[in-house]
Amino acid sequence: MLKKIKSILIALVIIYPYSPADLKAGLFDSLKKELQKAVPVPSSPSNNKQKQNLGSTEKKSKGKVEDGKVDYSSSAIISFLCQKSPLPGLPTDPAPKPQVVANDFGKSIEETRKILRENFSKPIGPIWAKSLPYYADAFDQTEAKLLFNAFIASNGKNINVLSQLQQMSKMEDTSLDYQQEYNDARFAYGLILAHYNKFHKKGAVADDIIDTAYREDQSGAVYIIG
Repeated sequence: MLKKIKSILIALVIIYPYSPADLKAGLFDSLKKELQKAVPVPSSPSNNKQKQNLGSTEKKSKGKVEDGKVDYSSSAIISFLCQKSPLPGLPTDPAPKPQVVANDFGKSIEETRKILRENFSKPIGPIWAKSLPYYADAFDQTEAKLLFNAFIASNGKNINVLSQLQQMSKMEDTSLDYQQEYNDARFAYGLILAHYNKFHKKGAVADDIIDTAYREDQSGAVYIIG
């Protein structure tokens, strides 16, 4: 290989000044080809780094999550968002029953989900019910507030927590704490029904349960009615 390259170089030195253009071009092409064969093309450092990084990423992604730490991988997040069980920290009693909300709207569960989701941020309903997030702290106890704020955080997508509020709004108890919880739920569910009032025929129900909460001095209802 080296002998062949040497021969081409000698030919270039001797005959180059007297050679026609096409012969010069041919000699240069031959020299280029022989040099490419003799000298290996080095791999790009950036390519090597990328391959190394990809390898390390794959190893990391397959690694076990340490005990006590949250798995923030994309697959883990998707699994969490798609789970049917209540979100951590939310009340589990009463159990979610989306059908009770669908019944109030007079539509299927899927149709009701779509209405809740697509109209959550729209300034609809009475002037005091146009913005649901405004009432995030208008509660006297904890559980109904958690459910209401979970509905807000989902931008109207979480029909399950809404169904829990609906069921709680119908409950009664002699305990002051529980009664305050149920009045919180009446205020919350009545407020949400009022916001979506053009999509159902439960406007009177919304007014009634907010009035009930008002008579029990529920903070949000007192603010609305005055």
